[in-house]
Amino acid sequence: MNRDLSKIGRVVLSHGHYDHCGGLLPLLQENGPKRVYGHPALFRARHRIKDTGECWPIGIPHTRQELESAGADFDLSDEFREIAPQIYLSGEVPRATVFETGDQGLYCDCTGQEVDATPDDQSLVLETDKGLVIIVGCCHAGLVNTMEHVAYSLGRRDIYAVIGGTHLGFCGQEQFDMTVSALKCWGVQKNSRRSLYRICSISTSVEGDAEGVSGGAGRFLR
Repeated sequence: MNRDLSKIGRVVLSHGHYDHCGGLLPLLQENGPKRVYGHPALFRARHRIKDTGECWPIGIPHTRQELESAGADFDLSDEFREIAPQIYLSGEVPRATVFETGDQGLYCDCTGQEVDATPDDQSLVLETDKGLVIIVGCCHAGLVNTMEHVAYSLGRRDIYAVIGGTHLGFCGQEQFDMTVSALKCWGVQKNSRRSLYRICSISTSVEGDAEGVSGGAGRFLR
């Protein structure tokens, strides 16, 4: 990415899955201490149980003590909050919609007794001259739930862009269709094509309503 990461003072963790937090330890080791924002449930045990019954650990691959010893200064909260001027962290998102059921097969144990609803799923919100920009990680809470929560918390519904991953490729057709419909109703002007995962479906469903911006990890959007 050709960026000096030693100049970054703060890090936001969207949720406690290894593919979203696994790089934190080397970041700290190579670039020094950072303030790290997240949810109190960030370090809970996480597993995916496959259809075969095989259980895979998918939580943060390092303990809180290891990360703190490397320079992490954790600031954990489940509240909607402003973490910098015109930059907000959503906090825990209420699960209000019926159709956003989330990923299947996520548990806090390998016996499948305790479902992991990923309560720590959070998104960043930017206030811009064109409207609100929501940056999501995986959006396990559901995109519509997240947009409604942001709108309620800030008292405004002018969402200009949604960028990031939504895991819609793992959901049912109803959730996908209802999410696309919501994007149209909200008048979202830009979305990352990769954020809606089913690239072909979303390009035909939202074309003419929202501009698709080529996204993906490592890209810069201006």
